[in-house]
Amino acid sequence: MARPLLSPHRSSPFAPLLAFFCLLAGMAGCDTEDPAREVVGESIQAHGGEYFQDVEIRFRFRDADFSVVRQNGRFHYERVRQDGSNRIREWMTNEETAREVNGTPVEMTDEEVAQVETGINSVVYFGFLPFHLLDPAVQHADLGRAEIDGAPYRVIEVTFQEDGGGPDWEDRFVYWFHEDDRTLDYLAYRYYRDGGGTRFRKAVNRRVVGGLVIQDYENFTATEEVDDIARYPDLMDRDQLDLVSYVALEEVSVGTPGSAPEEWAWEAAPDQGLQLTLGMDHAAYAPGQDMQILLQMANRLDHSRSLFFATSQRFDLVILDPEGQELQRWSDDQAFLQVLGREELGPGESGPEWEAEMQAPTTPGDYRLRGEVTARGADLSTEIPFQVEGG
Repeated sequence: MARPLLSPHRSSPFAPLLAFFCLLAGMAGCDTEDPAREVVGESIQAHGGEYFQDVEIRFRFRDADFSVVRQNGRFHYERVRQDGSNRIREWMTNEETAREVNGTPVEMTDEEVAQVETGINSVVYFGFLPFHLLDPAVQHADLGRAEIDGAPYRVIEVTFQEDGGGPDWEDRFVYWFHEDDRTLDYLAYRYYRDGGGTRFRKAVNRRVVGGLVIQDYENFTATEEVDDIARYPDLMDRDQLDLVSYVALEEVSVGTPGSAPEEWAWEAAPDQGLQLTLGMDHAAYAPGQDMQILLQMANRLDHSRSLFFATSQRFDLVILDPEGQELQRWSDDQAFLQVLGREELGPGESGPEWEAEMQAPTTPGDYRLRGEVTARGADLSTEIPFQVEGG
């Protein structure tokens, strides 16, 4: 069930992404009337879109270390693994597929080249869905809408043309995209290699790294024979699935091409080197009085820092009672756009800053106000005390 993307003399891997941006922009000559392609394009944007265009990703998958570099129409996919005392390094680029053993180049047969391409590409393809679902060989079909665990989904079938679809071009896939968030939450597939079969995957451990949505998968098979893989959610509802494996990308780092790992701004914990300042217009308030609040962030490092956000929300404010229990949260009365966002602070730079208003509690006493930055994977918060005076 591998999904090779490119032949030994392959074209640019950016063709699908360019098609996607063409789709979003509605440029002349772009076909935007295919609803299935539109759903896929919107999901690519929800998962990080432009961040996958020029990127260097390093991660560990099972027993191998991988790197994925994409820049200016060029690509370099690499896998390093240990086989006994031998260190095997394999890679594929726009021009070649090659192998080294303990630093020495080795010749490969056509079959071995195909195995290396299949092994590397299948990990990259499935590890970074839905980014490859607008590849030239992909054929889309809109299967309508469905509901899973009370959530609405658009259901899209993907098949492949024989020309450019790889040795497994006959495989069939069905993807479930959340209708509101446009995230890829489930997928099912039928494969024919090694005797064939079907599988169903559920996305878990979703996180944002360097602007990209990274997610792992629980991989299931059915307790009964499946004639139509689009039925898999019904089998899940009836507890008729068995967990086969857990598909996880570990130690994921994302940066710009050519960056050394130690230089990647998002390699370290997002809160390291960032300072959060919280201010209020008074130290004491009358019951129910309006409180004017200022929250500001600063970068105390000598290099830039980037923070990534799942929505248009950037911060939150929480009023805590004397026991530390949450009384009121500013975001409860707000609405936010469901779009990915990014804030970048240059070396030693102050900002951004946010102003907000909340009402003081109506009961006199000692309270605390907590300010939080809602960046993915961050733990950025600070607190200050204030009082509500009796009448």
